[in-house]
Amino acid sequence: MIAAGNVFWFPDDQSQPNGQGHYYVVLSDPSLYPDQLLLVNFGSWEDYKDDACFLEVPPDRNLPYLRHTSCIEYDRAECFTLAGLEFLLKKRVIREVGALPPDIFEQVLKGAAITERLPMEYKMLLEDQEIRNP
Repeated sequence: MIAAGNVFWFPDDQSQPNGQGHYYVVLSDPSLYPDQLLLVNFGSWEDYKDDACFLEVPPDRNLPYLRHTSCIEYDRAECFTLAGLEFLLKKRVIREVGALPPDIFEQVLKGAAITERLPMEYKMLLEDQEIRNP
């Protein structure tokens, strides 16, 4: 069952499902908002990227989506429907890799509240869903 905090791997090219890709985490609750699931992207940290949510590799955890210093690239957020994500999973276009630990998920949510790089339509979506503080 898809839930807020679940992490998915998306290929960069859907025709090459075993090629390079990126990890995304679900921010919104699919049980409450099945038609508006907001996912944000994990990216490799670079000085020019958004520092609203900067993630160090936890030394005591095995998290495949955090192998190096990372950040959340809120400007690369994507919106899906629950049915759309389930379809991509069923067709094996994407794959689920687990859930974020609650403390890291909280960091991602806090970053969403302060970033200036989340597109306005997604800021409004999070506010409507009472996830992002105005």
